[in-house]
Amino acid sequence: MTNSRTSRVGTLLLIIAFTAVLVVAVMIFGARLGLWDPIVGFG
Repeated sequence: MTNSRTSRVGTLLLIIAFTAVLVVAVMIFGARLGLWDPIVGFG
């Protein structure tokens, strides 16, 4: 029953959320593996 605009916005939000989680995971695991200095507060 959803129109195309609603599903498009939902898909966009899913992509943004997935990208944000991926970026945070890369930052945390990169710091843990010693690729760069850990961010203050995540130590």
